[in-house]
Amino acid sequence: MIYIKNKKIRQEENKQEWQEMKRMTRQETRWQKKSEAASHWKQPHTTTFYFSRW
Repeated sequence: MIYIKNKKIRQEENKQEWQEMKRMTRQETRWQKKSEAASHWKQPHTTTFYFSRW
């Protein structure tokens, strides 16, 4: 009985850790997208491409 109980607790802990990891990766991807967009605007050839489209 104790073993099953411990296993259940461990599963819950793993679930919480997994949720934390997912939250972290979501934030990281958001930052990556932001930085990518910023670098995208910094590149001159992309901006000229935007202007040439107007």
